[in-house]
Amino acid sequence: MTPTWPAMSMGGDHPEDDRGGGCHHQHRHCNSQNRERCVAALPWVERTDFLSPMCIGEVAHVSAEITYTSKHSVEVQVNVLSENILTGVTMKLMDEVAGIVAARHCKTNIVTASVDAINFHDKIRKGFLITISGRMTFTSNMSMEIEVLVDADPVVDSSQKRYRAASAFFTYLSLSQEGRSLPVPQLVPETEDEKKRFEEGKGRYLQMKAKRQGHAEPQP
Repeated sequence: MTPTWPAMSMGGDHPEDDRGGGCHHQHRHCNSQNRERCVAALPWVERTDFLSPMCIGEVAHVSAEITYTSKHSVEVQVNVLSENILTGVTMKLMDEVAGIVAARHCKTNIVTASVDAINFHDKIRKGFLITISGRMTFTSNMSMEIEVLVDADPVVDSSQKRYRAASAFFTYLSLSQEGRSLPVPQLVPETEDEKKRFEEGKGRYLQMKAKRQGHAEPQP
């Protein structure tokens, strides 16, 4: 059975996806043989069929399959499938944004400790761009809470409005070079909104702490 090479990309540059998938798969095939290593080159593209447009906000899945080989060439068929942005992709981007906020605050290594329930308020529609923002809401002695917001903006249809697509709270820890937990620089809320978010974060922190301590108690 011929192996396939899967990949994922954001956007809709079909020719670039095709070339990347085909060349990578051809290179892997040629160097999997028991002979001198080589570099694959793309001499031509026989045909490209644009079966359906790919819209902004969709994810492209690229797969490649070898369909024919001669002594000096390899034919590779590349397929590009698109669909609405995946939940997993959004969650990954949200975690990355939260990590950036945490790293900037601590200026140390950081690690995700937990994720409060991710709320998907609305699906990300075709033709919308997403903006992911993060802000620190609370710090304890050894942890920090970051709120991450995902907003969707229309690109083409001006009659559509910006809307909140998802939100979540991430808890991060600060780590030393040796991987040990470090004290977290304390957040100092200034505005009334910041103070309100800080108290709400403190409530979530104490609730989670009590829940963990309850699980840690030995059963009778």
